[in-house]
Amino acid sequence: MHIPEEASAVHGIYDEDVKDAPTFRQISQSLYIYLEDCDLGGYNIIKFDVPVLVKEFSRAGLQFSLENRRIIDMFGNVDLYEDQFSTERYAPAGGFSMQEDDYGSLDPYHVNRIGWSKPQVYASSDYKLGDTVTLRLSDFQSSGQNIILANKWNEANSLYDEYLILEMFAPTGLNFFDAQIRFRNTIQSGIRVWHVNSVLTKFYDENKTSAIVDGESYLLAYNNHNVSSECDVLHMIRNNPNEAYHTTSKIQNGEVLFEQGDSFDMETFQSQFINGSKLDNGEKLGWAFTVDAIYRKADGTYDAVITLETT
Repeated sequence: MHIPEEASAVHGIYDEDVKDAPTFRQISQSLYIYLEDCDLGGYNIIKFDVPVLVKEFSRAGLQFSLENRRIIDMFGNVDLYEDQFSTERYAPAGGFSMQEDDYGSLDPYHVNRIGWSKPQVYASSDYKLGDTVTLRLSDFQSSGQNIILANKWNEANSLYDEYLILEMFAPTGLNFFDAQIRFRNTIQSGIRVWHVNSVLTKFYDENKTSAIVDGESYLLAYNNHNVSSECDVLHMIRNNPNEAYHTTSKIQNGEVLFEQGDSFDMETFQSQFINGSKLDNGEKLGWAFTVDAIYRKADGTYDAVITLETT
């Protein structure tokens, strides 16, 4: 079977590359054993890859069962930005996320949501006014470490809430190629700040549910705007007090990451929030932070020292 030229232009595989490759049937038994007890993860795999895999195993005389397997389909995470892919007009994730522009790695919200990382939560309601917390934050690519700043945290310990995420962004791991090769080292290290508003509301049409919690169907509430298309579930805050809510700047153009000596508070950066110096829910965040230091360690990974202060 000939591989169309337009397909080869995308994935770089040509007829010559596979002319001596075995057929699926020839490798089916070893692949079947290899995938035994494995979970499956990929992009749009529920509608394409998994059905193809099941069908090809069936044609080879093997029954590939999906029972007791977790299937993680990243296609289901795409619509958490205002539009599926950013444009020159609007870039809610700063033009550097696997889910927005197909650059770099996944953002920490999606990674947390899948369960591949576990954030440390700091709720300002647990502290007194003027309290400070100094912490070390390792780069997200190597450690999966990230922190949540919230006004108060929900009793269910659910990520479906409103808060900020802080990650130590570094041009390493899955970010390496795009940051250092594609964008020619224009992207450096720094703190990346995300505003998350993934509050859920009950929904009663089970065919259109977004999440199921304790047997109830829920949908994203879109409670930061009266028009759902104007709602960003995930929005990267730029290190630019003059940036508007519909952010257009991209990470490769600077003025995005918070670097050593930079600070953040809601009052200063209120233009990037619907309710100004308050969260979308009308409450104060109650946190400010300063980046005390960012440094590269001997093993090539990065660390940051950050001081949080309740306001």
